Amino acid sequence: MQDQGNSSLKRRLQIVELARKTDEVRVEALSVLFGVSTVTIRNDLHYLEQQGYVVRAFGKARYNPALLKTAAELPGAPAAAQGPAQAQVAQGALGWIEDDASVFLGSGRITHRVLPLLASRQGIALTLHDLAMVATARQFLDCAIHVTGGALAGDEPGLIGPGAEAGLRARPLDICLFEICGIDDRNRLLCRDPGAARL
Repeated sequence: MQDQGNSSLKRRLQIVELARKTDEVRVEALSVLFGVSTVTIRNDLHYLEQQGYVVRAFGKARYNPALLKTAAELPGAPAAAQGPAQAQVAQGALGWIEDDASVFLGSGRITHRVLPLLASRQGIALTLHDLAMVATARQFLDCAIHVTGGALAGDEPGLIGPGAEAGLRARPLDICLFEICGIDDRNRLLCRDPGAARL
């Protein structure tokens, strides 16, 4: 099952790259190129459209033009407008992660989007505190996956508290990715989830 997930992700990443480099990609041509059914390719394109990478139309797809421009997520912007910006930020964050890196991913929509992209990196070790990310990581990645430990509390998306902090310090990390929602007047990073901010 994991191999199937990895091959599916690799194919989808290749489709995005083809769409970016060419004017458009066609379902039939992709089906022949990858040796899979047109139904599989349509499912791939549907997924990629939901993630904001492509725009579909009548048996073909184009790279999302919004990704060709510099974009940032704007507070209060509609969710449909935020998708392409989040995908672009996730793709940019991937550029900071090298093969054989030890990576901590905090909770959040953008960091969750980084997770499947990590399949293109070799030999990484992943540390998570958001339990929702564990299933995604297991589906797409063949790497060491560590969970910080800690407690679930209230509306927090991940494990928090002293146990999570100890679990985070237990491993050497090369890079930590986390989402912030702003910077206060004392230049402190702000996070939507107080427990995650302390972590």
